[in-house]
Amino acid sequence: MNTVNKIVVLDSLGVDTSVFESLAKECIVYDITAPQQVVERASGADAVFTNKTLISSGDIDTLSRGSLRYIGVLATGYNVVDVEAARRNGVAVTNVPAYSTNSVAQLTIALLLELTHHTGHHAQTVREGRWSRSTAFSTHARHNRVRRYREGGRPNRICAWHEDHRSSQTAQL
Repeated sequence: MNTVNKIVVLDSLGVDTSVFESLAKECIVYDITAPQQVVERASGADAVFTNKTLISSGDIDTLSRGSLRYIGVLATGYNVVDVEAARRNGVAVTNVPAYSTNSVAQLTIALLLELTHHTGHHAQTVREGRWSRSTAFSTHARHNRVRRYREGGRPNRICAWHEDHRSSQTAQL
């Protein structure tokens, strides 16, 4: 049973919005919303979701006179929302705690490999032709460079590696 009458997603590019349709009687999804369109598009919404569209103090003051009670930011922060205005008007603001979990884990692994193997430097030597002109090719293993993360969020659990180099697979802890 839907308890929310209307949800508006202001900027849906790159976001799977299918879950919102099951949460409300009416769900309107926009690809992109310009700042001057926020009030018009979000009018009558109980909940508004944004990724990069700014929601100003004036927008919140106007929309909260209607039915707006919640603003969800489809990212890790909430800097695109005037949170003081939301607090003043009794509008809850949250972000998405599991936003981009797999991308964060992937980037972590990429950065660890860069730090331990200097892949950027080696790529540059290939582009410049120095690699093929080199008389010595050296690629040595760098075992035990990545340590198991015992604390932290979901990305840490996804990309945690065994200290034992014989089992350097990612592990779900």
